[in-house]
Amino acid sequence: MKLHTLTLSSGDKQGAIFSLDVALAILLMVIVLASAAYYTASAEEAARIKQMQRIGYDVVSVLNYLEYFHTRDNLTVHEKALNVTPDAYNIKLNITGNFPGPSLVTNSTIDYNLTVISGAIPIQIYNKSTQTRYAAVARFYLWPN
Repeated sequence: MKLHTLTLSSGDKQGAIFSLDVALAILLMVIVLASAAYYTASAEEAARIKQMQRIGYDVVSVLNYLEYFHTRDNLTVHEKALNVTPDAYNIKLNITGNFPGPSLVTNSTIDYNLTVISGAIPIQIYNKSTQTRYAAVARFYLWPN
């Protein structure tokens, strides 16, 4: 009786190497694309924060230029700040200085679950009745709606 033997061939060895090359190339491409997506997202976040900071400084500068801080009235400053602030953002202001009376703080409640940007600008508060100027600091807190 004759025995039949079965031999298994590993196939084309060049095809196996080619498959490994393709797999390595795909892995490398995925790593590069993931890194690019991560760094692009990081750059967009930094640009958004910078834009929010500029908006905060612009709002305080406009309110100071229009002399709304001279009223030292919380409600007036709060309403004017909301009118000047873009609709996509909320703002809270805190004016402190050597002027008589309490500090001026607007009524907005800060949402700490979102990105909050703050900054400060030195200003002057003018009292028309006594014709006196007081040094003050206008601090703002800005966050998205």
